[in-house]
Amino acid sequence: MENDTLKEPRLKSSKYFKYKCSDEILGLHEFFVKEPASKWCLETFVRKLIEEEADLDFEQSKELFLANLAQIENQRNVDNPIRLFCSDYTDWLKTWKGQAVSNACCEFFQESKRLGTQLQQKRKHNEIAEEYIFENAKYVAFNNTISQRPQRETQTPAPQSPQSLMPTKPNKEIVKHEKVKQYIESIQIVCASSINTSKLEELVGKDLANKIFSYRKLVPSIWTKSLEKYFTNALDKTGKEFKLAIQEEIEGEEENRFRIYNLVDASPTLSRSIKDRKFTIYHIAPLFMFYESTFGTLEFDWIEASGIVKGIRIGDYREIWQMEISSSPSTPTTRHTVSDTKKSIHTDILLNLVGILSSHLDLDVKIAKEIKVFSTQVIANRLTLYALSMQEDGIFFTYELASAELPFDFHSRSRYMVVFRLMAIFHDEIVQQKAIMDKIDRILIPYEGKCVCDVLKIPVNL
Repeated sequence: MENDTLKEPRLKSSKYFKYKCSDEILGLHEFFVKEPASKWCLETFVRKLIEEEADLDFEQSKELFLANLAQIENQRNVDNPIRLFCSDYTDWLKTWKGQAVSNACCEFFQESKRLGTQLQQKRKHNEIAEEYIFENAKYVAFNNTISQRPQRETQTPAPQSPQSLMPTKPNKEIVKHEKVKQYIESIQIVCASSINTSKLEELVGKDLANKIFSYRKLVPSIWTKSLEKYFTNALDKTGKEFKLAIQEEIEGEEENRFRIYNLVDASPTLSRSIKDRKFTIYHIAPLFMFYESTFGTLEFDWIEASGIVKGIRIGDYREIWQMEISSSPSTPTTRHTVSDTKKSIHTDILLNLVGILSSHLDLDVKIAKEIKVFSTQVIANRLTLYALSMQEDGIFFTYELASAELPFDFHSRSRYMVVFRLMAIFHDEIVQQKAIMDKIDRILIPYEGKCVCDVLKIPVNL
């Protein structure tokens, strides 16, 4: 009779066959939310990823499966039989029988990928053709709108371009258009971190220069004494006392939205030799999933293959923020990350701002210069938040708002104070931009003085 320890684990009670995890568990793959526990096995999980055409190889798929089992096992509010099953299955995969099943799943995975290559290539050809036709149509419409705009010999305002005519997605496809690329390259962008105080004041004025340099001392609007007291109290604790402290109410705040309760990982230490995808899933994703579900100001679009995350403003559905994860903490490359930062600001982020400004060509430049878009660069374990805006003379200006390092172990938890401050500044900026756009939307009479179309300098033949 075969040893029971070599059999693939199954739930011992039929009572839990239909059990599904709660979608409130942060970072959990939807497989464990939608599929009943009776179907939780490596083979079914791999089949699901193949159907979804996930951009993962087999080892990454297996690693993701085991990481989710470990996460479920460490959830104290999950019933013991489910947690026990997750533990048993993880141990079983280490046995020779489990390795045999894993190898069989690997062969099936690779064969499925191979057979699907031709079909994917055919689909890709069709998508490229459709994308070309779609983008070309948008360019024609945009060209017609710009070329038909009357030349301003006097101070008569130009008609406002319809928002739908400004191509916005996908940005990287737009840059491939030669004329747009030339236009983007012709735009001057000044980075505050690369110039001294006097030069900065000369370029943007003393008030804005002082505001930029004051960001390091800025206290976000939601950063109250009660919130800081809550953080300090929680981060001073360890073990069970820490888990209790993070669940405490924040004095004087009914909603208690900025608590760290939802960000505490079951595992207190994360290896610094972690790979890109795992670093993103464990460290980066929970922070922004927490922000999206807590404040409801942005909707995040994760583009897994490219390591880019886009932030879409709820309301006008404008892309106003982008994050690029350049590399994992174990393999940062200075040359690569510097190139990524420049590329992101000079293409995608800049086009986001140009897209918004092009929808308000008859807006007073003094108001338009308050419009910002944002980017976050992740280099190793450091997050840096930037803002980009246009000045009254048409020069685009970028500057750092905040920077923070993510901790890797429980002993470094105090660093979360800086991380939360960065997110608080980020939240303040998003809320302020929503208020500015609401104000702009209420302006009905075109401005007769110097407005956006006078300084944006979009070529007539673009």
